[in-house]
Amino acid sequence: MYFLTKKFVRKIFNHIYRNLEGTITSVITEEPIASLTFDDGPDPNYTKKVLCILKKHNAFATFFMVGEGVQCYPDVVLDVAKDGHAIGNHSWDHFAFPLVTSMERLRQIRKCQRVIYPYGRRLFRPPYGMINKKARIEILLQGYKIIGWSFSPEDWCEPNVEVMTDSLMNNIRPGSIILLHDRLFDEGKPKKGSIHNVEAVIDREPMLLALNNVLEQLSGHIHFVTIPTLLNRGKPLFEKY
Repeated sequence: MYFLTKKFVRKIFNHIYRNLEGTITSVITEEPIASLTFDDGPDPNYTKKVLCILKKHNAFATFFMVGEGVQCYPDVVLDVAKDGHAIGNHSWDHFAFPLVTSMERLRQIRKCQRVIYPYGRRLFRPPYGMINKKARIEILLQGYKIIGWSFSPEDWCEPNVEVMTDSLMNNIRPGSIILLHDRLFDEGKPKKGSIHNVEAVIDREPMLLALNNVLEQLSGHIHFVTIPTLLNRGKPLFEKY
């Protein structure tokens, strides 16, 4: 028992030590692979449309889901898992982690993880991308990798399909992690998080059109894989924030 406990503690320590540099934002790889990620879902309409576009182009993605939404739409979660995509933890109800207590952070993660079981990976994306050192250590102690992004076309506030398509085409490269949204959980009105002076685009159709455009144009050039696959085939890059 002592040996197993000591081995477990060493494993946790090594995990924390390797990831304390910050949040994973991309991967160094020589392969033509990148990752699409979708936050704030599931949504009974838009998530299913994302799945259809991904299947059409033989692309795989990672969906960082909010537990409260998962509880409402478990059938959508099952569809995502059945299609071979990865599912990560995006908290229970999307509160910014630096603005809540350690106890609340723990509750948010565990409650979400329970409802995404058995499909949820030990991947965590902080709501609004907001994280601090204390929260990061707490999350790592629970065995999660913290996943950020290398680029976002700001689809939550950009209504122009052509602008999003061009910005994605100009910024996707091997090892990229791209942030998109299949739902805006708080409808652009953060309960606790960043306050923006721009109007949120609740309608996800512009994002869907841009996604389809990009996958068509990059076909044969970049293959889109899940975050676990990307991490297994390259060296993660970290950014402190």
